[in-house]
This record gives sequence, C-alpha cells and structure tokens, in this order.
Amino acid sequence: MPCVFFIGISFLRREERMDRLDAFIQNKNWHILIVDDDSRLRALLSRYLNGNGFFASCVESVASAYKAMAIFEIDCIVADIMMPNERGTELLSNSKIESIPPVIFLSAMSAGIDRINGLKLGAEDYITKPFEPQELVLRLNRILSHKNEKNSFSFGEFVYDFSNKTLKNGKGETVLLSSTEQQLLEVLLRNSNKSVSREKIAHDLQYEEYNVRTIDMQINRLRQKIEKCPKEPLIIRSIRKKGYCITTE
Repeated sequence: MPCVFFIGISFLRREERMDRLDAFIQNKNWHILIVDDDSRLRALLSRYLNGNGFFASCVESVASAYKAMAIFEIDCIVADIMMPNERGTELLSNSKIESIPPVIFLSAMSAGIDRINGLKLGAEDYITKPFEPQELVLRLNRILSHKNEKNSFSFGEFVYDFSNKTLKNGKGETVLLSSTEQQLLEVLLRNSNKSVSREKIAHDLQYEEYNVRTIDMQINRLRQKIEKCPKEPLIIRSIRKKGYCITTE
C-alpha cells in the first residue's frame, strides 16, 4: 500500500512524528505536497524546496495525496500528470473533495491535451519537463503570494470569491464565467482601483502572442456580464493610454 511519508522523520513513532511535523511546518512559510511516482524527482524537489524556505512533503500517488490532505494543511500541490495507472488531473476531478489547494502540474512535452484539461479543471499552472527547480520556486512564489490577499472583492452589485472562484450578483445568484473571463477578472481584481496595462493582462493570462483587439474583446465580454450598460461601463473603466481599471469597494 502506498504510504504518505515525510522525509527525515519517518523512523519516529506516529505520534512523535506528527508533533515534530506540525512544529516544523509552523516554522516554514508554505507547505508543498509533491505528487510523483519518480522517487528521484521527489527527492530532488523536496531537497531544493526545503532549502528555499518551503516545507516539502512527498507522496507517490493521487490516493496518498488525498490522505495527506486529510491530515495536514497543504498550501500548494505539485503533481505529475502522467503516473502509472492514473493521472494527476484526478486531483481536480474528484467531487468528494471539498477543497483542493492550488495545483501546479508537471508534464512531458507530449502531454499537451492533459495540460489543457488540467487548466480547464482549475490548475494554477503547469511546468514542462525537464525544468530547473528554481523555475518551480518562482512559480510557487507567484501563486502563493496571492494567498495572503483578500479572499473576496465587492464591485457594483457583485461579489467575487477567490477561495471558491465564484461570482455572485446582488440576488446571490452565481454568474457563470468562462475560464478566460474568470482569469481576466482575477487579474483586474488583484490590481483593483489602479490601471492595468494590456501587456500585463496578456502576461498574466499567459498569452504568448496577442494584439490589442484580443484583450479588448475579452474585456467587452466580461463587461456584458457585470455592467448595467456595457457601452458606458462604470465598473471596468478604460484608462486612456494605460489600460483598464476595475473599481472595488
């Protein structure tokens, strides 16, 4: 049976192991769960993350990841997409799990469809193998920096909740957003009450190529869902020569 194991303390009695683990986690910035069947990669990443201010736990399967999440507070998961007899994307498709921390998928060049499916399911990011551990640290820092931010924002009659990624109107009804609309709204909210350039929007949405019209079209689609009069917007305003600004309370 695969087991949830934490480097350096596995030889202790269970109670003592849990006490030491909890104390260690409290002195670290973020708890990262690595899910990969490759023991060498797990060891490499855990050493690097532990040496760069994180606490890294390692498991070898999705089933073991569920066990770890049931016991510990996990801040972010780094999971391989392709593992024997399973896919890492199963972490995001299990309806029995109420709350999943942010997930970064690791994928091979040939796993393009799985990467797309992972992002559609709600993954925060993906990294193509092979990669430098420093790249993982940079991406973790970017994702986890948002965890200290406000969980919800109010604008107009709407409230957007970052924790469950839902937009509700004044009647408490959920407003359905496409994946791109959701990501765009989050970019604007993280920079609320100040202008955001089209270049920054394209960068944060990970557009490798874009033109002004592409960004403007996405903004217009989002306005259709949150503005009373999309042609005369009051929530997402155009800032001349600077970009866009969303006004929040």
